Amino acid sequence: MDEYWSCMTQMKYNQIYLKHHHRLNANIVRIISAIQMVIGTGALCFLQNTALEKILFISLACSQILSAVKPYLPYEKRLSELGKGIALLAELYSEIELQWNDVCSGKISENEAAKLATEYKRKWDKIDSSMLKEDSLPNIKKIRDKANAEKDVYFKTNFQ
Repeated sequence: MDEYWSCMTQMKYNQIYLKHHHRLNANIVRIISAIQMVIGTGALCFLQNTALEKILFISLACSQILSAVKPYLPYEKRLSELGKGIALLAELYSEIELQWNDVCSGKISENEAAKLATEYKRKWDKIDSSMLKEDSLPNIKKIRDKANAEKDVYFKTNFQ
């Protein structure tokens, strides 16, 4: 039962952790797009005033550089891949949690529960390996801590 509980809490942590990374990447993509819009709009405004030609050219150069670099930044790809992985992990976690009552009540033996936990870990490994094949998530302590705190609240609220 302990192994199954550990598996279940780890999967919930993974789910929350990935959601936070997804949200971070979504915010970064929004910020980059907003910067592009502001620079582009600013450049159009400077067209009206020929005395500010240097600022116009700098704005246009920055906009072009950002447009050229944006496809090589990992954020949009991470956003897409994390979204798919989060959906798959949500399904997996629902399956794990559905089995918890049977494990907790003894309908499933310790040995069977351990086998189930191992199977769920294999499924998670498969989901994990399908995401971010050419990239990795940065290890951000603030996200780890936040995910851990949310996981603890979730289990205190729903299982105690």
